[in-house]
Amino acid sequence: MVLKAKKILGLIDDFEDTLSFAGELRCGHLDIGLSCHYLVMDHLAVFMERYPGIQVNAKIGDSINLIEDVIACRLDLAEITGDTLDDRLVNFAYSEQSIVLFVSEKHPWSQMPSIEAIELNDQSMVARHATSMTRQLFKRRLNRLGVHPKVVMELDSWEAMKEAVAAGIGFGIALEDEFIHDPRLTAIRVKGLDLSARQYVVCLPEFEHLRPIQAFFDVAKEIKAVRKKKVTAPSTDAFPKRVEELPPLTCLSESSL
Repeated sequence: MVLKAKKILGLIDDFEDTLSFAGELRCGHLDIGLSCHYLVMDHLAVFMERYPGIQVNAKIGDSINLIEDVIACRLDLAEITGDTLDDRLVNFAYSEQSIVLFVSEKHPWSQMPSIEAIELNDQSMVARHATSMTRQLFKRRLNRLGVHPKVVMELDSWEAMKEAVAAGIGFGIALEDEFIHDPRLTAIRVKGLDLSARQYVVCLPEFEHLRPIQAFFDVAKEIKAVRKKKVTAPSTDAFPKRVEELPPLTCLSESSL
């Protein structure tokens, strides 16, 4: 009932805006959830410059909770990380990144170009809380190999996790673009383990054609197309050792959607 009511109200607002502004998107609002806000700030910047009359309300959260917020109509759309499509939602895959393992510069692994996945077994790990999709993906990939790190500390924020890793408490994981320059940290390649993770923009099918939501999807598609032209495939022979050497956001080809 709530879903139906919100859909109807949204359609009415959309229709009234069309009549008032001759088809120009000049007013309205957009409630968006962000699991990896650093990946989509450029999307929001373009959207807000293009449609300055749209009020944007953003919520930071975990992918699992943001999906439930979208389904419950608490959000119009959300940017999430995952490895499978949610068939309850419209899913647009705008990028794919690798989950990166990183350690303190003083860690024994920091001087190694790569490690075997088996070496992570029973090793001390600093992790985000259990609802973190990045953590869940990492755990599932290791479980397939029978590898189980020992989580010695759970933290709620990326910044706190980075500080714990830099202090030598354990290794950490993050998506590539979560990194900012920090000479205290070193990225390590994990051999024999697929650590790819996709990023999606999702919404309910009922809301897909509401004009503010459609406009944001259009921006995401445009930025994906631009990045696709600029990105070159990284060499498989070398893995970036330092944060600043990590490759830029990698976009998916249309055939992989």
